Amino acid sequence: MHDRSWAVARVKFDKEQAFMSDLSTLNYESYCPFQKILIRPRHKRKPTITLKPLYSGYVFVQHTSDIINSVSSSKQFVGLINYRGVISTIDDEIISNIKAFEKELSATTSTSATVPNFQKNEILQIIINSQKLNAIYVSGDDKTAQIIFAKNNVRAKVNACSLSRLNASR
Repeated sequence: MHDRSWAVARVKFDKEQAFMSDLSTLNYESYCPFQKILIRPRHKRKPTITLKPLYSGYVFVQHTSDIINSVSSSKQFVGLINYRGVISTIDDEIISNIKAFEKELSATTSTSATVPNFQKNEILQIIINSQKLNAIYVSGDDKTAQIIFAKNNVRAKVNACSLSRLNASR
């Protein structure tokens, strides 16, 4: 059995890190799981990776008897999750599970974040039903791509991850 418990604090939009910084100065332990998000702005060619909270607007705070007085001193604080006036708490074991999930998510996101930046009219290869087909890249983003199959001139929208360059040394 774990002896620590955590409360869930609601914070202002996009202020999770500022709230955790405020709590750190008060010697409070806090935790907010983050996930890596791949963003490809329209005006930039290269995608960027940014960290976003897994539970936007919420931060886990170590629960103590004077928690309300401590967290309410932060300008980012909105309220604590409660049920019928009693602060709801979460076991340390659940926080450990969330941390493990965050670590697993981070590992899978970092490998999938390398999205190829295809050029218009570049000849690519796609595998459909174990058959390799050549296609010409028309347009797309990090999730989908518009292609034209080279053999029959048919346009299609496909998952960008299913495409690969014909020549890897390119």
